[in-house]
Amino acid sequence: MLAIFWAAQHLPKCYAKSPVTKPGWRTRLFCQLNHKRGLPLAQTPLFCLRCHGKHVNWLHRLAERLRLDKLTLRQIMMLVVVLGIVGPALILGYVLLHDRYSQEVDLRVRRPMTNYAEMLAQSSSGPLWSFDHAIGSQIVDSVMKNTEVVSIVIEADNHEKFVSHEIPSRRVGDLLREQRPIFYANSQIGTVKIEVSAGLIKQGILLDFFKLVAALVLQVALSVGLILMLLERRMVRPIMHLRLSAAKLASGRLDEAVTVRRQDELGKLAQDLDSMRISLGTTLTERDQLNASLEQRVQERTQALQASNEELSSTLDQLQASQRALVQKEKLASLGALVSGVAHELNTPLGVSVTIASSFQDQNKALEEAIAHGLTRSALNSFHERYVNGTALLVQNLQRAATLVTRFKQVSTDRASEQRRKFQLKDVVEEVIFINAPSFDKTPHKITLDIGEGLAFDSYPGPLGQVITNLIQNAFVHAFDPHTSGTLHISARSPVMGAIQIKVHDNGKGIPGSDIQHIFDPFFTTKLGQGGSGLGLNIVYNIVTATLGGDIVVDSQVGSGTTFTMVLPNTAPERRRKGSPARA
Repeated sequence: MLAIFWAAQHLPKCYAKSPVTKPGWRTRLFCQLNHKRGLPLAQTPLFCLRCHGKHVNWLHRLAERLRLDKLTLRQIMMLVVVLGIVGPALILGYVLLHDRYSQEVDLRVRRPMTNYAEMLAQSSSGPLWSFDHAIGSQIVDSVMKNTEVVSIVIEADNHEKFVSHEIPSRRVGDLLREQRPIFYANSQIGTVKIEVSAGLIKQGILLDFFKLVAALVLQVALSVGLILMLLERRMVRPIMHLRLSAAKLASGRLDEAVTVRRQDELGKLAQDLDSMRISLGTTLTERDQLNASLEQRVQERTQALQASNEELSSTLDQLQASQRALVQKEKLASLGALVSGVAHELNTPLGVSVTIASSFQDQNKALEEAIAHGLTRSALNSFHERYVNGTALLVQNLQRAATLVTRFKQVSTDRASEQRRKFQLKDVVEEVIFINAPSFDKTPHKITLDIGEGLAFDSYPGPLGQVITNLIQNAFVHAFDPHTSGTLHISARSPVMGAIQIKVHDNGKGIPGSDIQHIFDPFFTTKLGQGGSGLGLNIVYNIVTATLGGDIVVDSQVGSGTTFTMVLPNTAPERRRKGSPARA
């Protein structure tokens, strides 16, 4: 019983669920308690249940039912009473009965058996010497009258049986054996063997044990009845009342007091539970008041937040509109500067052409007068030479003006309409530099190109030219100190199929690390109040990432110059995407 109860509390539950779990020492011990034959562990029914689930072992079912976490309070008390009374009583009774059994066996079996053996050894020496079987049989029969003697065997020294008598029906219970040598004239002539049964003594002891068990059962029944009656009145009913009170508290019914009019532990528990009820009611009331106040504050904050959001949305719309206006203004200013430069550049060839035309007009009048008074050959040759030279110079200047107008028309059309077309990168860059040459030539800086043939785009040449122009102007304004000359190098190559990498590098003073993180932000400039708007590089970033579908990064070290690297797809995306400034 104790072994079953111990196994029920300590055997892991996972063994009954997992078919592959290796049994631990508790499982092996439990199997050994269940199977005393010493079979291999894999052959025991319990192990088969644990690992394979082939059949159910009654001992395992009993152990599962005796788990303390599945028992009620009444069952635990009954189990404690039974184990507390029956266990010690059985152990003590077993010890006492075993001691009594040993004493009875020693007194009623072992000592008489020794006396019988001594008597038979002395009394059977004469008949054995003379081979008188009748007298030997009479001696043996007289001893066999004792109901506890099972068998007597007298053998000669050559192991030949002289007399043998056995009653098989007496061979029950424990058997005790005794053997004595038979001497005649100081010589051993044989041996006597006797077997005595202790079965009758054992039966008497078992009868007393059953009486003890019956008395224990009666005692346990009376004890359990009394204990259950006291337990029901003193523990179970108050606990059930406390349980119902706790359930009411859990359901929110805090208006009913918890009352158990007792001064023991359960009464104190009831008082604590009632104090908890009062404290919980106070807490809930305060919580409701706080929730009501919090809801009102939330509504007020929500209204204030909505008003702030509306104000912020309006301000953001205004800022975005202002930014768009400034960007458009910046583009128009750039285009105006371009127009001003082109107009200035056109002024020279057109002025020269006007001068040549006026000279031709004056020479024509002189020629007419010479013809009227008589034209000499030398005068005609001189007029022809001046006419040929003037015509060549006039054609040269008019062609330059026509080229300026054509390129300006292409650039202005591309920028104004952002028309998509196929073009060569080298042509666009050269057109940008040519158109902006009047403003670029005013600076001491030099622009070099390293752009190979065959770098073609299916994209937007106007926005790309705007990017090149802004990067050149940004370098001329910010990269070089006044009264110093610098070099701006523009290179391009195709590192991978379908994309072209464009680098704009200057050998200027570089960008500090604190500024490089913000150069693409709108309105960020280091020339505030000196002509800088802070939109040039922001426009560059938006055009590269949104219109051209590429990426741009900047790498700069103070004193070593700055490099802007753009990677653009040969074919621009159909839809424009919005980007946020990247940090290099």
